[in-house]
Amino acid sequence: MFDLTIARRLWDSLPEECRSDHFDKKTMPAHYRPAIREVNVGGGWTSCYLNFRGLPEPMTWEIAWIIHRRIELGHFVRVIETNAVFTLLRAAMHHDDECRSAQSLLHRSPDEWVRSAPEGSDAR
Repeated sequence: MFDLTIARRLWDSLPEECRSDHFDKKTMPAHYRPAIREVNVGGGWTSCYLNFRGLPEPMTWEIAWIIHRRIELGHFVRVIETNAVFTLLRAAMHHDDECRSAQSLLHRSPDEWVRSAPEGSDAR
């Protein structure tokens, strides 16, 4: 069950440079770089951008903490797949009234988030 106080504590526990709703080459914390590899985005261009803007603030706290914790545990964060999840969450929130009122990832099951995104959207 979601608790706003706990979500805020998760956010507050992060180092200052890790408290963001997006990361790019310029703002990526140095200790995240080995775990968030740059991907080719066409031609000679690469990106390591993670964008979870546009989601409710408590949800961004949860996501920032999840990213941080996965890196602490030695996992990689895959840019394309991770951004696809953020796109799916935004699409579900835009399309579905129940999702629109959600403040936390915990307000819906993973399957409910996926089913709530519109068919044929880039998120699915």
